[in-house]
Amino acid sequence: MNKHEIPHHQWAPFLENFSLEHSGKMVSVKCRLPERGVIIEAESKRLEALIQESVQGFERIAIILGQSTELPQTHFVSCPKQIRLRVTLDGGEEGVEIEADDGRTVIVQISAMAKFEIEAA
Repeated sequence: MNKHEIPHHQWAPFLENFSLEHSGKMVSVKCRLPERGVIIEAESKRLEALIQESVQGFERIAIILGQSTELPQTHFVSCPKQIRLRVTLDGGEEGVEIEADDGRTVIVQISAMAKFEIEAA
């Protein structure tokens, strides 16, 4: 897997394009904490959107997940300092990593099943 860092001034359009490309696909959301390891925050949820928000100098990334039969879940990454696109060796998009200034990294990973559905179509 390769990772490509997204420059800060491109975060909003990158997240919008990623959301449009992958909306409705199954994803998992994992949080890697330096002191606790990896925690699964959501699994097998449909991606609705990734959105950069900024209010009064406070920045965060909203990760919106949901199914048509349930209310959306929103996960926030406060004070992001880096966003990286995760790419497979064959060039396919695997997900997004969002690193916060508190040392945690949140990973939005497209599920293997979503990739299989794309290939089968």
